[in-house]
Amino acid sequence: MGRRGAVLALLVALGLGLGAGDPLVRTPPAEARSQVRAKIVWSFDADCPATLRDRALADPDGRDRSALRFCRDATITRQSNPNQANLISLPGQAPIEGQVVPGAVFHDLATLTPTQDVASAVIRVDQGTFGVRHAVHVRIKRPEDGDELASTQIDLPGSADEPALQAGVPFTIELLSQIPAESQVRPAGSRAPTRRLLTSTIRVAERAARSPALSNLNRPLVLRSEMQLNVWAVKNGLPTPTPMAAAPGH
Repeated sequence: MGRRGAVLALLVALGLGLGAGDPLVRTPPAEARSQVRAKIVWSFDADCPATLRDRALADPDGRDRSALRFCRDATITRQSNPNQANLISLPGQAPIEGQVVPGAVFHDLATLTPTQDVASAVIRVDQGTFGVRHAVHVRIKRPEDGDELASTQIDLPGSADEPALQAGVPFTIELLSQIPAESQVRPAGSRAPTRRLLTSTIRVAERAARSPALSNLNRPLVLRSEMQLNVWAVKNGLPTPTPMAAAPGH
């Protein structure tokens, strides 16, 4: 038998052996799917405009006194309503409607939808803290819970048979955001201005089976709050700009 014939005989023998014995090691379909991590799609209520033009179309006369809020590309941004920025509240009074200043708390709803089942999950906020009380920019909760239950993390335990987040099934959370008063206190001796723009990232993480390890899933939700410029300037001893009111429909 020539060399070529020997090679063919060996291949045939291997084929017969594999057919009679154990099959080649293959990843089970369910396990293969589990190796592809879920992706998170974020959506928002229809009353949250994506752009300033969308808000102007919904409120052509400029009667809405609420703060400017925009929801787009997994991001929520908020800033003071320019038509309200020149108003001043008296000491002891609540912040004026539409102003993004310390003491004002804002509520937003955001809905996440996973592309596949997530057996056990954690929704958490990545952000810094301020002051001795460790005040934060954003807290989260389930919409049906009271504000006192809001925290920086929501645990969603589950299993492969009863996943915490099911593929294609929306899950809504409520976000409470503010400019912490502690964020506007400069350390003694510091000449650096305080932060005017606060940004927090809300991440959905998958908890590994039989392990405390967490794996972040794409994509996260970002929430940005821009403190009112003239109030920020006063707190930092800077020249106070004059707020400009916006014309209706612009």
